Amino acid sequence: MPKMLRSPPCDTLRIASNPELASNITQRENKRRRTSDADSETEIVSTDAINELKTMLETFVNIQNTRLDNIEKKLALVTNQNVIIQQTNSEIEKSINFVSDRIDNLQKDVSNIEKDRKALESQINTINTKFDALEKYIRKTSIEIRNVPKIRGENRETLFKYAHTLITNLNVSMEQKNLRDVYRLPSKADATSSTIVAELGSSLHRSQVIDAVKRYTKDNPKDSLNCNHMGIMNVKSSIYVSEHLTTKSKRLYFLARDIAKTMGYSYYWTSNDNVYLRRKEGDPHILIRNESQLSELKILSD
Repeated sequence: MPKMLRSPPCDTLRIASNPELASNITQRENKRRRTSDADSETEIVSTDAINELKTMLETFVNIQNTRLDNIEKKLALVTNQNVIIQQTNSEIEKSINFVSDRIDNLQKDVSNIEKDRKALESQINTINTKFDALEKYIRKTSIEIRNVPKIRGENRETLFKYAHTLITNLNVSMEQKNLRDVYRLPSKADATSSTIVAELGSSLHRSQVIDAVKRYTKDNPKDSLNCNHMGIMNVKSSIYVSEHLTTKSKRLYFLARDIAKTMGYSYYWTSNDNVYLRRKEGDPHILIRNESQLSELKILSD
């Protein structure tokens, strides 16, 4: 079968018959080809930009993830620290509560101790009062003679003789048998004189001797009692005769004498182991019972 020839397309015929048309078609083809190349280039550029943007985004995301990881770590650390702080605060609170309870217990103990101290102080004051009363009773017949020289070789008989000679020279009628005891109080070894205590037969005898001393002092202002009045010759040092006061009364007398000198009291004296003050002649006397009373007098005088 003979090969059939296919007739060319109409465009081909038209191009063949019309050279200008062929030229236009060629231009369009070239233009289409350039446009296609430009699109390819644009597509390549767009792909590079996208890849670069993706890389930037990935880098940004990685940086942010790193930062978030660091923040999470720090938050975890802070959380752990807060837990530790809470535990520490809890321990501190327990310790404070424990210490507070201890303080409360100590305050109770101190309160109980204070009560016991006051009760003990009251008992001591009661004992001291009773002891002072007993001491006054024991000493109610005694006198003391201060500043008596120590004589080598003296003995108990000598001391009795000193006391009886003094009482006789004071014009007090008293037999030697009414001297129950005479003794020296302890003193320093190197002291040249000390105090002699004479226990008389009764408190009446003591009062008679003390009154006689006061009369002698009043009648002989320029000639005080001295060792010669006790029969100690060749020594004329002054001697001082008074009641044999208790320790408490001696202390009160010492303080009362200081108050009298500084606060303008004209008279201070002792009688029957009691201490008295009087501001001036005609004023009532003040019986000093304790040191607190003297403190109050000092405050009132100020």
